[in-house]
Amino acid sequence: ELHDSLKQLKMMDQDATEKRDKIDHLGDDIFREKKEMTKQLEESATESVALRSEAENFSSMANRIDESVEMNPISEKSVMVKKKRVKVKKKTTEAKEMFDRKNPSNNGMSKFGVG
Repeated sequence: ELHDSLKQLKMMDQDATEKRDKIDHLGDDIFREKKEMTKQLEESATESVALRSEAENFSSMANRIDESVEMNPISEKSVMVKKKRVKVKKKTTEAKEMFDRKNPSNNGMSKFGVG
């Protein structure tokens, strides 16, 4: 009986040792996975910050370009020249029409060469 009890105790001890080893391995696996996940989260956060910074830089650059276009005197002069060109063309057409009304014998050709 004592021998059987001792044998049973040894088996229980061996079983407990195996379970403890499994638990240790699981703990090691959990630690490694946690460390890897933490590393991935840090990398994601760093990448997110970099992307946000890049987006802000592009936005800032676009705003500077918009401001440059708005403040660029060449652009303003270009718009002003276009407006004056339209006015001149309109005045030329009006003058041609007025000349043609006063001188109907020119067969539709004005002295401005427009016709």
